Amino acid sequence: MLLRKDFRQPLYYENKNPLTGSDGNLRFAIEPVLKDADGNPIKKPKELLVTAWPGPYCREATDESLWQRSLFPLDEDGLNAAIAWLNSVEL
Repeated sequence: MLLRKDFRQPLYYENKNPLTGSDGNLRFAIEPVLKDADGNPIKKPKELLVTAWPGPYCREATDESLWQRSLFPLDEDGLNAAIAWLNSVEL
């Protein structure tokens, strides 16, 4: 089970840093959204894109049809919701 203490603070993601990890068979990535819907760069990210996929391989080696994705606000509540979502993902 993933716990909040195992993740970075929102400022880490606001500075455009991604985080990848695993828990059992679950693999995941938490990334700040860096472009708007038109593909233009965003100066200060406001959302997190969370991707989950089954192990044992990295995302690039896993068929994209197996990925599950969700967007969350880039703040403490959004990060808590993202962690809860990751804990609920069924692969």
